[in-house]
Amino acid sequence: MIQFLEAGQARLEVFAPKNTVIPSELGEKDVEIKHIALKVDDFWKTYEEAKSKGVVFNAEPRRATLGPIVTLLKDPNRILLQLIRR
Repeated sequence: MIQFLEAGQARLEVFAPKNTVIPSELGEKDVEIKHIALKVDDFWKTYEEAKSKGVVFNAEPRRATLGPIVTLLKDPNRILLQLIRR
């Protein structure tokens, strides 16, 4: 199940587990924040500005399955961030 929590222009997408019992083959690290998505109006400007300031991206920008252009990076706390063209 997926739920959306919205406040102003912010939207939090929460994936609820189908099963509340964590299977033995999964560790604690498998049940956590997977990534935070940041939608931006000018994807290429944001991407180039971040690169010019030393941000290292995990992948080159690409078109996602559902259409938008996306790329990934990690913040200083190692949380995976997804940059998405709005």
